[in-house]
Amino acid sequence: MDTNSVSGAGSSNGVSATGSQAPSLDTIMMMVNMERANMLDGQVRAQAAGVQAKNATLSQANVMLAKMRDLQGQAGPDGTSQMPQEVIDFCKANGITIPPPDQAKGALRPPATEAQLTQAKADLAAMKDAPETYSVKQNLKKAIQDLEANRAPGDLYKKATWDSAINHVKTFVDNLTSTSQLEMTQLQSVMNKFNQTTEGLSNWLSKDSQSKNTIVGNQR
Repeated sequence: MDTNSVSGAGSSNGVSATGSQAPSLDTIMMMVNMERANMLDGQVRAQAAGVQAKNATLSQANVMLAKMRDLQGQAGPDGTSQMPQEVIDFCKANGITIPPPDQAKGALRPPATEAQLTQAKADLAAMKDAPETYSVKQNLKKAIQDLEANRAPGDLYKKATWDSAINHVKTFVDNLTSTSQLEMTQLQSVMNKFNQTTEGLSNWLSKDSQSKNTIVGNQR
């Protein structure tokens, strides 16, 4: 657009880009593009923060998944292994459903049972203090201690239950990966619009500066 012709047209209608009246069309367009650039800049920052947060969660989820697979291997085909609290907390924080443990924390591990422990405690309580019962009572106390020591230190999972828990976390990872990739595409689109807008502003300012320099040069 010819800046001289715009200025001339504006002056004939009482409109001057440098005066106190309404700005020129070029100035209005520049202001609109500046506002658009600010808006797009805010969108880029917000979407970039969202993508970064999802990538951090995704990285953590993959760490948890690797730990779970390692613990499943430790359980073996017939044994159990304990699910760490950090894995449980991560799943709860991200809405991942994990199956109940095969043995909950504090439960007696096989072959011991709560019935055995209850009976041993009842037998000990019913036994009177006497020289002839001392040895039996000591044996009962030792049996109770051994049973209590056999409680699960945490939630214990068998191989098949680990499979279910791992699949839930893997589904979470797959879904989060898809969402992150989609948001990356959207972010790139907004960044392209922002770059186009700022490039247009830069070109306009460059042309405006050149026009003003030409006007000043012609007046010398």
